[in-house]
Amino acid sequence: MLIFYHPDEQQEAQNTIDMIKKLKEQKNTTRGDMAILYRTNSQSQVFEHILVTEGIPYKIRGGFRFFDRKEIKDIVSYIRFLINPKDNMSLARIINTPSRKIGKTTIQKLEEYANQHDISLHEVIQHIQTNPVELPASTKKRLKQFATQIAFWSE
Repeated sequence: MLIFYHPDEQQEAQNTIDMIKKLKEQKNTTRGDMAILYRTNSQSQVFEHILVTEGIPYKIRGGFRFFDRKEIKDIVSYIRFLINPKDNMSLARIINTPSRKIGKTTIQKLEEYANQHDISLHEVIQHIQTNPVELPASTKKRLKQFATQIAFWSE
């Protein structure tokens, strides 16, 4: 049994993966013969990042890959949308995350209007008070609040 001390999780992951690469080369073992065990799912992120960066295939057992987790997909969608406000897919994912009581029917109406007028979903929401999309006043108010948040985050 080998025991190592690593000053941080980045060094731990890099050294572990380097050891796996050496074992694969020197001992003629396959990746299927190896496993990385960790105490909490949050530890997988650093390992996964390095494995992806180095092009090493891997499988997660008993949990989700870091980048497949809902909360990670959500934050990535927020970032994508803030970088590109015309990214309708990301906006549709985040518009009700966390819950803003904006349902699928509302999103569908907004998307239909956007498609009919060849504009982005974001542009529809930015001008929700003046466009003719049939929505309850309370829903328009929530969309306006969301547009205000997005404008703040974009700055």
